[in-house]
Amino acid sequence: DKSPEDSETAPNDPQTNSNDQFVYHPPGSKDGILLTETDIACLSPGSFLNDTIINFYLKYLFYEQLSQFQRNATHLFNCFFYSRLSSNPPQICITSGATESQTAETLRM
Repeated sequence: DKSPEDSETAPNDPQTNSNDQFVYHPPGSKDGILLTETDIACLSPGSFLNDTIINFYLKYLFYEQLSQFQRNATHLFNCFFYSRLSSNPPQICITSGATESQTAETLRM
């Protein structure tokens, strides 16, 4: 039996899930970050930080440490931004009367 206090959490309090996971919802954010026990384990001395922990910390700093003025002047990209940006773009099909080889040549430029 849960009391009402058990089911109510503040927006920025982590909410525990049944599989040793919890979601951190920073105040003012539209989404949360799912942290697992494995993510937390990488905080041990001598361990490497993973992308989830880095994204969590960036979001924490942005929503909980920066003023509204600073947030308005800041944009955060998550850890996967550069790899996504630098990956091969999807194939684009242009059918505006140009031949296939002309279109391919234009897209390579």
